Amino acid sequence: MPGGPAKRMKLLLPIKTSHGQLIAQSREEAIEDHQAVDDNVESDAESNVASGSDEGIDLMPDSDADELIDHNETAGQDLTPVEQMALEESKAKEMRINIANHAQTVMDNPQENVGHLRKLRLLLADPLCQARPLLADYIVVSLCEVFKDILPSYKIRLATDTEKSQLAKKETKRLRAFEETLLLNYRKYLALLRQAMCKQQATNSSKTAKDKKLSGWRRKRKRVAEKDEAELAYSNRNVAIRCLSQLLANHPNFNESSELIAWLTPCLQSRSAEISSLACSAFRQLFVEDRAGEASLRAVKAACRVAVAAGAKVHADLLDVLTSVRLDLPPPT
Repeated sequence: MPGGPAKRMKLLLPIKTSHGQLIAQSREEAIEDHQAVDDNVESDAESNVASGSDEGIDLMPDSDADELIDHNETAGQDLTPVEQMALEESKAKEMRINIANHAQTVMDNPQENVGHLRKLRLLLADPLCQARPLLADYIVVSLCEVFKDILPSYKIRLATDTEKSQLAKKETKRLRAFEETLLLNYRKYLALLRQAMCKQQATNSSKTAKDKKLSGWRRKRKRVAEKDEAELAYSNRNVAIRCLSQLLANHPNFNESSELIAWLTPCLQSRSAEISSLACSAFRQLFVEDRAGEASLRAVKAACRVAVAAGAKVHADLLDVLTSVRLDLPPPT
């Protein structure tokens, strides 16, 4: 209309009747004059620049700025499945290299770099190792190889408080510190292996009466998850038994050898052929490598107790282990 604000027709969504007909809808709306607003904005900006003020004009609303910042922060996280797998694989490769470097550092100079045993053991708490069980097994096996290489052939006796308060040479103090650190890390490593051995038993005994009240598909889904967890625990148990067997066979006279024998003895009568074979091989090698005879005597006594308790159900491999004991009989008089 002349003399009034300009108007335009705006189309709306049509209305559909009960007979299927579409009725067009529209309405008039006034057109605002943005020219005066734009002129005011430009004049304010020029005055701010001329006066040297740092205050500018916010050309972007606060909400849009926040969305832009959030987008920039999450841009690196928006990866495709293929890129995510490649990133995880590169992290796993870096983790394997880190494990190898720690192990080689300790083996090159055990007394100076014994602290890397703790760093190597703490890698098991990394989320990547928890997501990939093979990396955890790699750490456990690497620690086993390191201990097989650096453990002494004698039993470590820790110094008492009285002995520590006495004057001693620097070399003696350094040797004491090395032996204490080595024995501490060795015991924590054995506790880790023991935990892996007991993991399957804890998994099997975790069933409760509430499982019977679940619906069919929920019970089936939980059964599949328990099966996967049991298989994972079984794999870790085999790795732990293999490491314990190697430690016992290579260092039968070192500290905690009695605990190794006590943990491996029940495996001689295990239903699993693989576990029974690992334990029997460890005892046979122990009888061959043990020169003092003390560890062999403890192993024979423990194996005899297992055989007597089994009765007629004793395994043939266990009897074969007992017959492989080396007996040095005195010559007849």
